[in-house]
Amino acid sequence: MANNNLDKLKINTAIFRQKFSKKMKMAIVVGVLAALGLLVTVINFYSAHSTYKTETTGYYNPSRDLSILVASGYVVAQKKAAVASKITGRVKDIFVEEGSFVRTGQVLAVLDDEEARANYDQAASSLKALEAQSQQALATLNNSLAEYERGKYLLAEGHISKSQYDIVSTRFFNSQHAYNASLANAKVGEAVLALAQVGLTNTRITAPFDAVVLTKNADIGDVVTPLSASVNTRSSVFTIANMASLQIEADVSETSIAKVFPGQHCEIQIDAIQGDRFAGRVSAIVPTVERAKATVLVKVEFAKLDRRLLQDMSAKIAFLSRKPTEKEQKQVLVINNASLLLTDEGSFVFVVDATKSVTKTKVATGNSFGNMVEILTGIKFGDEIVISPTASLKDGKRITIAGE
Repeated sequence: MANNNLDKLKINTAIFRQKFSKKMKMAIVVGVLAALGLLVTVINFYSAHSTYKTETTGYYNPSRDLSILVASGYVVAQKKAAVASKITGRVKDIFVEEGSFVRTGQVLAVLDDEEARANYDQAASSLKALEAQSQQALATLNNSLAEYERGKYLLAEGHISKSQYDIVSTRFFNSQHAYNASLANAKVGEAVLALAQVGLTNTRITAPFDAVVLTKNADIGDVVTPLSASVNTRSSVFTIANMASLQIEADVSETSIAKVFPGQHCEIQIDAIQGDRFAGRVSAIVPTVERAKATVLVKVEFAKLDRRLLQDMSAKIAFLSRKPTEKEQKQVLVINNASLLLTDEGSFVFVVDATKSVTKTKVATGNSFGNMVEILTGIKFGDEIVISPTASLKDGKRITIAGE
């Protein structure tokens, strides 16, 4: 009885070994799967964040290959003036502002003209009085002339004496001199009136030619004078420029001036107008050297003016060996040759988006320009693309951009 109870207390090792074996197998499988998952995650992480250099697509101008010299300069109006008053006076009114287009003779501002107008009125009144005196002298002359002619007749007939005739003739000659003097006085009066008119006109500040107002240097109430010697006065009231006379003025090193000649074709790039190039020609070479800089001033005119051009814009001028063809003047989209991935299926580039993911994009290529190649289709200006993509780079992968 007791032995039977002891037999019941024995451990069934076969069942234990079977359960333990199943748990170990499950643990090993789970461990292997976890290790594989970790390995894949690590591989994907490093693959997704491979570091690459990138570039932004841009335009290339084939005419640059014709450049033999490049210089810097500024847009300068060849017809420019600092408009000032001819007299000293206080500004009464201003009719234009910066940017206003003005015509030749247009009144830009008016000075206080009270004194000038009073002088003009006085001169006009004086001239009227002198003209009246001249008319009176003429009437006296006509009357004395009639008496003189009658006296000659009476003297010839013996009706008057010689002394009586002398009195009549003297009166005639005196009236003649008085009339001539009155005419001279009237001329003086006209000159005085003209001078007063000039004084009145000088209170008007006018445009000497068609132009655009660049700066306004005085306001209503300011005192202006031809030669300002005080901080409280202004000399130049306006600065104006004829925008049709805009040219580039560039300083060319005296050692390179032999490469420049009048009429030479140029390409102009304005720093403030990105992407556009303007055709031009050398209009003049100033025949003197700036000693301090050892440069010669060269003026380049635009083949066609653009409304976006402004006074004092900075520019770069490429002096060309010849006139570029129409095809050479057209800019083309280019990328670095190293950005291409060449496969049996064609040429590809990897375009980077805002999330740093890449898109494998097929492109059609054109002409080569040194280490650059023309892109005909597939991508656009400003796209960011990977330089020197590797075979391991796949579509949709994320990258790390070098330097960021």
